[in-house]
Amino acid sequence: MLSYDDSVSLLLAASIAVPIVVSCVLLAIGRKLPRPAVDGAAAATAAAVVALLAVLLATAANGRVVNWVGKWHPKQGYSVGIVLVGDEVGTGIALLAGCLVLLALVYSWRYFESVEAHYHCLMLLFLAGMVGFALTGDLFDMFVFFELMGAAAYALTGFKVEDPTAV
Repeated sequence: MLSYDDSVSLLLAASIAVPIVVSCVLLAIGRKLPRPAVDGAAAATAAAVVALLAVLLATAANGRVVNWVGKWHPKQGYSVGIVLVGDEVGTGIALLAGCLVLLALVYSWRYFESVEAHYHCLMLLFLAGMVGFALTGDLFDMFVFFELMGAAAYALTGFKVEDPTAV
């Protein structure tokens, strides 16, 4: 197992934090940007997450990568903080989810004629939830990421509900 101090372990946290941060930025300034810029920023973020996860998957072949977020290390066998674990299976599932979200974002360039940045924010939050769900190391954080993924999925399901084809 690799050490939690290894710089590669930061890829775990970055693969979850990057889509959340970009989602917040797009929500704040998305109305002022032209549609191609918002599309490109969301797709570039998803591509960056895919690249981070590909590097992490290559590293995880040598052993698990562990990151104690916030440096909250366990004391006497008990932990309070967030632990992220990148093994081959979890990282592979996260990489698959990242690729699918990237493809969905590229497909939506032509599918949606007029969407605002809310759609892209929801897709990036959905990506963060799926990646976090696949890479978490404890049950509580798995539930938290599942809730993030679920809330974004519910909002995406109701997106463009006024369109008859959405029903």
